[in-house]
Amino acid sequence: MNQYLLFPHRNSHSTPIRIAGIALMVLGAVMTFKLDFWAIPLIPFGLVLLTSKKGVEIDKMQHEYRHYTSYLGYRTGIWHDSDKYPYLSLVKSRKKPKLKNASVYEEQIVSDFYDVCLLSKSHRGRVYLMIGLEEMQAKNEAIRISDELGKEYMPYTPPQKKKSKRANYSRKRQPEDKQD
Repeated sequence: MNQYLLFPHRNSHSTPIRIAGIALMVLGAVMTFKLDFWAIPLIPFGLVLLTSKKGVEIDKMQHEYRHYTSYLGYRTGIWHDSDKYPYLSLVKSRKKPKLKNASVYEEQIVSDFYDVCLLSKSHRGRVYLMIGLEEMQAKNEAIRISDELGKEYMPYTPPQKKKSKRANYSRKRQPEDKQD
């Protein structure tokens, strides 16, 4: 049984920076073969740019989680108490394709995706574990993770906004103007 659960979300750097990492590695290797040993540090620097990732790690034994950033397989991040999040749920998110032409907006397809996340008791606090899954896949993963972590699976209900005092005051009937 593994003590840690890893949920990688995305690469830490954007595609152009990752391409620059590949270029630095190639440049360092070529310069090293030409006996220019000053270029050797370019290889690990390019590897760091290429392989860094972000995600969430859960320690099942200590009941902690952290948002991590991984560099060459070494994960860093601050541990937090996962008991503040007693529920596991699915949150619906809508993804639209990015379009630059305004006339195409009427014809675009909007699809629903689901995110598996830990929820606080008030449902305001969320820790996203898996992002952008299809509905059935997300339900299966949520049930599997809830069994593994011992958390209760519950449907997500967004928090209701409270009315402000100002809104209540404006609803009260204002006194009529005095007649002279």
